[in-house]
Amino acid sequence: MSLHEIKASDIMKEPITIDSNASLEEAILKLINTGVGSLIVVENNKLVGIVTKRDIIWSIMYGGKNIVNTKVSEVMTKQLITVKPDTSLHDIVDIMLNNNISHLPVVDNDELIGIISDRDLVELLSEAIDVIKWYKEKIPEASE
Repeated sequence: MSLHEIKASDIMKEPITIDSNASLEEAILKLINTGVGSLIVVENNKLVGIVTKRDIIWSIMYGGKNIVNTKVSEVMTKQLITVKPDTSLHDIVDIMLNNNISHLPVVDNDELIGIISDRDLVELLSEAIDVIKWYKEKIPEASE
């Protein structure tokens, strides 16, 4: 599969969710325990926002928020930009760069089905570079 053929559904990961009424403390623990950079915020199983490590750090350091008493809904990003499963890799990169976002939920028929992070894109690029290097080593004339 070439990079031009890759769609959101090919690279998305399982989203980690948190309830909008959860505390920042709960969100921090979930981020640490799962090793992800963002949590999808849900309310009654409906996508309502996203909260990132950066959002939480900013709210504590500069917003004076208390991690025990502050709800995720108070610091989350509500105006979500999402993509569909068939969105091309090119469009995904454009959306993330043009909107300065590092996490992009994948939605199908208003249902959250995945998430793509800037880290996922870097891993994909790294794999593509490895394939090119391998190809050049195995077929010397390909590097000329």
